[in-house]
Amino acid sequence: MASQPYLDPMNQGFADLAATLPLDELSPEELRESLGKLNEHEKLPGVDRNMIQTPAANGTETWIYTPKGPKAHSRTSSTSTEAVSCISFYDSIATDLVLRTGYAVVFPEYKLAPEAAKWPEQQEQCFEVLEWVIQNGTCHNLVPDKFALMADSAGGLLIFNMNVMAQQKGLPVPYNVLLGPVASLYYRRQPPPSRYECWDGPFLKVALMQWFVDVYAPTGTVDRASELASPSANMSDAVAAQFAPTLIVTSSADVLRDEGKALGERLQRAGRDVAVLRAHGQVHVAAVINMVRGGPTPKMVMTLIVAALKQRLGSVARKHLHKATLAMPSESFTMATSISSVCGLPMRGAYAAAGSAQDAAFVRVRWKQARFAPRAEASVSPDRKVRAQKGPAAVGRGPIPVPPAYRRSPYTILRQRR
Repeated sequence: MASQPYLDPMNQGFADLAATLPLDELSPEELRESLGKLNEHEKLPGVDRNMIQTPAANGTETWIYTPKGPKAHSRTSSTSTEAVSCISFYDSIATDLVLRTGYAVVFPEYKLAPEAAKWPEQQEQCFEVLEWVIQNGTCHNLVPDKFALMADSAGGLLIFNMNVMAQQKGLPVPYNVLLGPVASLYYRRQPPPSRYECWDGPFLKVALMQWFVDVYAPTGTVDRASELASPSANMSDAVAAQFAPTLIVTSSADVLRDEGKALGERLQRAGRDVAVLRAHGQVHVAAVINMVRGGPTPKMVMTLIVAALKQRLGSVARKHLHKATLAMPSESFTMATSISSVCGLPMRGAYAAAGSAQDAAFVRVRWKQARFAPRAEASVSPDRKVRAQKGPAAVGRGPIPVPPAYRRSPYTILRQRR
């Protein structure tokens, strides 16, 4: 039997712990409880957490996370697993996104499978929440046309379906972020290589994944080979041609690794703005698992996500308005949801991000002051004068004073050399 893929030490420790839990023998309630204990954490400070009742699906509890204070300016929304989803699973990642982006996070508590929902109720419910946020977001200091959809695991399939619904209704989706997405419910004929490599884990096993599929989309009631159930293989050209810009992050030691890859390649072949990245040595959605997200690779994944959201959503000139990230729990799979909940687990980098916010503002202010300061032409060398003529950057001003925490960052080094 082939050996399992490489895991870094933190992920290996988590995989060893997960292997001691009989996840494939538990009921949905027991599975949620077990996965919840793996992700227990204390809530981070710095955000306001408010729950509102939206009219979607005859009433959907929807959480809105916003930065504390009057200067917050943007909003973000995300999704999680539909069977194990709960705001407590995702509180940490939601808080981290708010602290590091300044955006709001909108999290709908949609119905879970198999007890309360059947395909495609959850997709429809989450899309109704999105429509409500767009129509009524300003009442909650949200910017209706500035949002991103973010999900992990089974939530990736949910977001794909939401994009299809948005296309049908002429609603533009600015950006998607998918972490270890489920992109196919039908893989019996030609299973991708990751299904063999990670047949027995680590963490998420093929047998458990198949159980999720059977619970969420029972045979005989759902066409698993359809575009909505297996977009990585059966996405239509019409849908692919209009798909929103997307970031897909997969894990190297994940049974779903090649599904996310295939989804990204399908969209790239259609000419869409889609980036596909693989986190080496990581288990399924490691960036949202409390025990491993503090490692170097998950932290870098979150840094890239934050940077991508800021680049795509930009800033808001109007005060007291927040850009939104719609967060949706993963699909109706009991374990997939918890695993997807990884997307909402505590982020250790949040403390550093919160503490460095003032330093970052200081750097921006000093950079602007230096950029537009009078030039000392007498001290400028000929080659630097040529470069100055090609752009607005000031020359001859000397190094820019910055806080100690930023003096060794690549950005600071570049600024000092110019």
